[in-house]
Amino acid sequence: MRQIFVVGSINTDLSMAVDRLPRLGESVYGQGYMQTQGGKGANQAVACAKLGCPQVYLVGAVGADADGEKLRACIAKVGVDTGGVTVKPQAGSGVCVALSERASRDNVLIVCPGANDALCAQDVEEFLRTHARVGDILLVQLEIPHEAVLTALRCAKEMGMRTVLNPAPVRGEIGDLLRYVDFIVPNETEFASLTGCSADGSGLQAGARALHVAGAGTVIVTLGKRGSVCVGEETFFVDAVPAEAIDTTAAGDTFLGAFCTVLARGGGVREAMEFGARCAAVTVTRRGAAESIPFLRELSGK
Repeated sequence: MRQIFVVGSINTDLSMAVDRLPRLGESVYGQGYMQTQGGKGANQAVACAKLGCPQVYLVGAVGADADGEKLRACIAKVGVDTGGVTVKPQAGSGVCVALSERASRDNVLIVCPGANDALCAQDVEEFLRTHARVGDILLVQLEIPHEAVLTALRCAKEMGMRTVLNPAPVRGEIGDLLRYVDFIVPNETEFASLTGCSADGSGLQAGARALHVAGAGTVIVTLGKRGSVCVGEETFFVDAVPAEAIDTTAAGDTFLGAFCTVLARGGGVREAMEFGARCAAVTVTRRGAAESIPFLRELSGK
């Protein structure tokens, strides 16, 4: 089985549920406050480890504070190698505030990146060139500096790795990244932001074509409760697995971790998307971020 390298953000998540999201200037009451480990990079690394990849590395940054120590310990506890997590004394560890609306199960996130913004290209390149091998998987997102993302993708392609970009959150131009990307996996909102097209019908084809022309490989759009769609050598949909959702936090991160885990064991794209759907269906039935991601042993018909 191939190794997976996740380059991305590491946060403390502060989450609570609300009856409805507040309007501008309004206060609402929340319930079920939780303080847990989060960050897209950390969540996706945890998902890879929980879902069956025996060698997962996380490359990121935390502050020289108690939160940073706790975050690294939580991530390592599930089997992720945190040797690529550097400590940045000049910044505090990242924080994300998440509000989940009870009725719709939708959520909004407010991120203070802290040490994530101090992750530098040199940190990333040195770790990849020391530890990665041909055929390994790189998974990266956009909650860290652009130069670190670009360096990770460029270095990975030079080393013969397979690359997966989760373009979240969309902030600024990413055209210089796309020629290094084998798989780009946005949700439908991110797809629209990147392409100006809706993720259905002719809009899906037009948007995917624009990404392909820019250099990206296979386009996979996650559609929430509608499933996911792949546009590459062939176009096909994968249905979502029905679930009684209570919190959609980390559902996308679970899908990405599951997707990369199947690629790492030599599986195909459809199999990877189907496994991602099954795993995400469990995540949405639980509150929180990393702790809501299931272990492989919890899934029926593994």
